[in-house]
Amino acid sequence: MAVEVLLCIARALSALFSPGDYPRLLLSDFLLILLKLSSLFATLTPTQLSRKGEAESLADRLRSSRQRVVELERTLASVSLQQKQAEKHNEQLMKGLEDLKEELYKQSKSNEVINQKNLELSEKIHCLSSKISAKDLRMDDLHQKLEMAEQRIQQLSGSVPRLQAERHQYAEKRKEVRRMWQQ
Repeated sequence: MAVEVLLCIARALSALFSPGDYPRLLLSDFLLILLKLSSLFATLTPTQLSRKGEAESLADRLRSSRQRVVELERTLASVSLQQKQAEKHNEQLMKGLEDLKEELYKQSKSNEVINQKNLELSEKIHCLSSKISAKDLRMDDLHQKLEMAEQRIQQLSGSVPRLQAERHQYAEKRKEVRRMWQQ
């Protein structure tokens, strides 16, 4: 590497000076410059090597960091997608919840209407039941009266022949009394 640098410097110097200017530049000056540059490069080389190692280490760390960034970006994209899916699912669940609340409200109102109708029907049933009970009592009373009437009819039916016989006897006695008076 130091040789490459020296060659680079030699090219730079040759570009600066035209071929006629070289005699002014003493060879000793040139060698002195080269010697100083060589010692400078000798002292720089270990530093450069350590910096090269540091640079390679930093480059490796940079590559790892970039790879980690790519992995984190993928993870972030995945988490972002999962979050969007979760939000969408949550929206669907919230809509379902609102629908259920609305259905519950409708059912509640329907139950209130049904309970009101049940109450009205219960009152009607109670009223009709009272009327039926009253009619049953009236029917029982009428049955008792009918039985008493039937018993009276039977009593009267039994006395009709007797009354007819008494009438017949009375009529005979009357005829006799009339005949007696006419004689």
